[in-house]
Amino acid sequence: MASTSVSFPTAAELRDHWVWRPEWTEHRTCLYWYLTFREDEIVAAIGDEALQAVGRTSWMDAVPPRWGHVTVADVAFTDELGSGDVERVTNAVADALADEDHLRLSLGPVRAFRTAVVLETWPLVRLRSVQGEVRRATSAALGDRYLDFHGKLYWPHLSLGYVNRTVDAATAETFLESMPAVEARIDVNALTLAAVTRIGRGYRWQVEAQVELLGDTARSSR
Repeated sequence: MASTSVSFPTAAELRDHWVWRPEWTEHRTCLYWYLTFREDEIVAAIGDEALQAVGRTSWMDAVPPRWGHVTVADVAFTDELGSGDVERVTNAVADALADEDHLRLSLGPVRAFRTAVVLETWPLVRLRSVQGEVRRATSAALGDRYLDFHGKLYWPHLSLGYVNRTVDAATAETFLESMPAVEARIDVNALTLAAVTRIGRGYRWQVEAQVELLGDTARSSR
């Protein structure tokens, strides 16, 4: 399997993921577009050995497989949206992706990515194209209410665990060297619009809508 790791941005020293954005509180949800998967397929793709290694690490909070996702784009805080906005955004994105083929992703290898340990996720060019379509359609539907917090160059990844304190480069390197290799393929189950918040040291989200990528058509549901 080919890899984009030559360009994937990695970090040596890791920092705490759970530093709050000041405008985002525990009781305020933010909408995100995620690529989501069947839980059993996430477990099979990552493997029990790798999942257990992440779970044993005190400086990292493991992502439960049921919450496994690849972030595509942020949308807006839910309290800033009006009646009908979710449906409007969902329909716009479904129309934009109407000709998108079914997505099968390659996962791996394991990398340190600023505040998380992640799996590289590709094909990179295609995922960037999908993200571009999602962002353009969302922006067109919401106008100046669209929140483009993640406007930097897109590096798609699937997080295995979020770092909960500063970790020096030697500790991070030792952990990565001890991790079982992960190289797998997985089918995207849906492009999911989720209302997300953090509860303690973990994300929780509720599905607001989904776009199923079906090859020659995209079907939206709420």
